[in-house]
Order: sequence, then C-alpha cells, then structure tokens
Amino acid sequence: MDFTNRTILVVDDDPAILEMISDGLIDNQFEVITASSPDEVPAKIENKNIAFALLDFDLGYKNMTGIQLGIELADQIKDLVVVIMTGYHNIKYAIEAMRNYRFHYMIKPFRIDQIISLFERAVHELELRRENEALKIEIARLNNEI
Repeated sequence: MDFTNRTILVVDDDPAILEMISDGLIDNQFEVITASSPDEVPAKIENKNIAFALLDFDLGYKNMTGIQLGIELADQIKDLVVVIMTGYHNIKYAIEAMRNYRFHYMIKPFRIDQIISLFERAVHELELRRENEALKIEIARLNNEI
C-alpha cells in the first residue's frame, strides 16, 4: 500500500527555522504548511489533509506550548504524527509528551537531515500500519466467507 500523504504542518515563531525546515522538507518531496503561531494554524490547515506536525515546544505564545497544540491537533486529526522540537531545558516535557501522547521529539539544535530521516521513518511506519489494517479487514472478510 502506498501512503502518499506527505503533508507536514510546521509551527515555530522563528522565521529562519521555519524557512530552513520548510526548504529541506520540500526538497525531499514533502508538502509543507508553515505557521508562526497557533492562531494561524486553523486557517492554514482548513481543508488540508495533514499527516504530520512539527511543533516548537516554546511557541512564544501566551500560555500555549507546542505540546498543548499537538494534543489539540491530534484530537482533531486521526493518526497525526506529532514531533516536538525542544531545547535541552524542556527535554523532560518532551519525554513526558512522548510517553503520554506518543509524540516524537527533536532536540535543538538539529540538522535538517535528522528531521527528514525522522519523517521518512514516520511515513514508512504509517504505510505499514495502514497496510496492516487493510490486511486485518481482508482476513475478517475471508473468515466470514468460510
């Protein structure tokens, strides 16, 4: 089964980081939607089918962290893969999010190839998960025919 949705939402309040990540992902055949604050996200993802979200832990925004935004998005979007970008001082929160919400995390500073590798693995994981679901449905259908 071919999983073709390679759409990633990237949210960071640093324009240079947004540009670096966006350019690297686009160069590797990902569709990228960027936002510099949580306020921009609903309009940017409206009528879009995003599969991944790469969110800065510290969005520099009121009282919302990237983890909180990730939880909101994951509640709305089935099978969304969320990755939290964080510095060392926030690592305990990222690990907690990984345990409690199955989020991934990247420690800043990172290289763009690390981000690309993580999302390539995530695409492969989603392909396998969807193929597994399709096979389970097929097995159930065949068992009903017996």
